[in-house]
Amino acid sequence: MFDLHLAYNHHAFHWWQLFSAHFIHYDAKHLTLNALALPLLIFLFPSKIKTVIYGCALAILFIDGYLLLSSVQVYAGFSGVLYAIPGIKAGQDTFKKNWMSLSLILIVLCAYVFIFSPEQHTNTSITWHALKQSHLLGFLGGILAGVFNFFSRHESVLQAETVTRRDAGVEPSGMILRRVSD
Repeated sequence: MFDLHLAYNHHAFHWWQLFSAHFIHYDAKHLTLNALALPLLIFLFPSKIKTVIYGCALAILFIDGYLLLSSVQVYAGFSGVLYAIPGIKAGQDTFKKNWMSLSLILIVLCAYVFIFSPEQHTNTSITWHALKQSHLLGFLGGILAGVFNFFSRHESVLQAETVTRRDAGVEPSGMILRRVSD
């Protein structure tokens, strides 16, 4: 389960640890919680698989950047990457001006990260705590993926509207053409 050679280890660093660290867990409880959270978050915050992959990839990049620039000694776990899934919904809700949903997501996640998340876990050989920064960086990666997804879908709708108007013999307005080219 926990292999110090696969986890991010500041003192015995290998480049591949930046990827493998997200799939290594400190103990069975840690693995179980992340394994249960994945389908639950996908159910609660459904998105296109491509958007989820982008969000998770951005989360991994942000978390890895933080690991490289900070004084974190050892890192393992997937929970930071999992936060990208609700982050996608938050990013989309921001531009849809769905303030109630966005507020609920932020309140629940902040409460979990800062209040309910246990400060320290102990198994037989290792004492560890959740790296709150990884959760917030994962959420940020999801927000960016959600925003990108929102704008790419929004632009394709505008392009389809422009094509439909041209096909109907109606000259599209300049406003629509400017919005598509932005």
